[in-house]
Amino acid sequence: MDSELIKLLEWLSKQQGTSVDIALKKAVTTAAYIHDITVNQGGRLLIQRKDKTIGEIILK
Repeated sequence: MDSELIKLLEWLSKQQGTSVDIALKKAVTTAAYIHDITVNQGGRLLIQRKDKTIGEIILK
């Protein structure tokens, strides 16, 4: 892994209050789930912002 990815994983683990290993596992699991729902099943990934507007995250 390059240093930028390691720094990002360290930041993510601190945000989650967990180890780098667990943060990485959670990130990969989440990415796989989102990929399955959006790409394989044709679903959409929607978010609600603080101002209550809805946006869509499109992954390619």
